[in-house]
Amino acid sequence: MQPDPYQVVLYMLLFIVLISLILLIFKLISTLSKVDVVVDDVARKSKKLDKLFDVVDTTADGLSFLGDTFVNIAVGLVTSMFSRKSKAEKKDAKSEKKKEDSKKESKKSKKKGSES
Repeated sequence: MQPDPYQVVLYMLLFIVLISLILLIFKLISTLSKVDVVVDDVARKSKKLDKLFDVVDTTADGLSFLGDTFVNIAVGLVTSMFSRKSKAEKKDAKSEKKKEDSKKESKKSKKKGSES
């Protein structure tokens, strides 16, 4: 029994595909090893930059704290200036109200004295 010519062609194609896959796997392995070296190099360099980023972060936090403190002081000064004015105005209004009340009471007492 002789093999069918289609079977021979099919086996040859399968053999070529198998050899191609093996070669592709070797190429992928070599590429992955190169990528691994590059990733290790990037990780090593990023560790060096972590210290720099920590310094920048600490500096930014300090400047933010100073800015917040300055803003709080400025707001406190402005608020105290306006609250003094409003307190003085309230005191003036209270003293004027007391004067008016005392005038009304004196008028009432005069009216009561003249009625009796």
